[in-house]
Amino acid sequence: DRLAPAALNEWHASALIRAESPEVLEARAGRLSRRFAAVSQTVELDIARRDGAWIEGFEDWLGVPDGRNLRTVYWRKDRHPDLAAADPDRDGCGLIWLCLAFPFEFQALADYLSWARDRLELAGIDLNVGIESNGFRCLLTYFTLGFDRMMPGADQAALAAYRDLIGTALNRGLAPYRLANGLPVPEALRRSPAATMLTELRAVGDPAGVLSPGRNGIG
Repeated sequence: DRLAPAALNEWHASALIRAESPEVLEARAGRLSRRFAAVSQTVELDIARRDGAWIEGFEDWLGVPDGRNLRTVYWRKDRHPDLAAADPDRDGCGLIWLCLAFPFEFQALADYLSWARDRLELAGIDLNVGIESNGFRCLLTYFTLGFDRMMPGADQAALAAYRDLIGTALNRGLAPYRLANGLPVPEALRRSPAATMLTELRAVGDPAGVLSPGRNGIG
């Protein structure tokens, strides 16, 4: 019942499941599969690692960059070139990243994602978001705003959507933990309680401002 409002039949989702033993993994995967099967068209499971060893075909699944994520920036393109020949700048691919921290509360996340999907649709951008658990109190999300820079007004529409996503997040008490490089820090973020807390932490841990100066608009 709690998953149904997310309308997962319109999404493509993947998740990583960890467990302390094969038996716990099997039980955990089965439980999640049954839950998602109730609101999804298909559910597939692959065992990637067992007894401390990678299953054949998954050896480079984690921690080994290989360029496959470049396909994401061609999401809005009719042509997806071979990775060896891919050049997103040449091909007019636009991409903006936004990373937001959420409390570990279903409704807060679902409400924001539903709003974000509608807002991005106005800009011709599909909702593409990853979600990672950072303990039992916090969810880390990373939004990928992919757009076609060859389309008239696409840059302006994407930037406006990016600013609206941040502004609405701040109005709901959420905060970004990573901003897109090269884009101006929204003034609303500079004035937010989150920025004040980060500034105070920075003053204690890095008073000289050596580490990542400018990250999140501080330092």
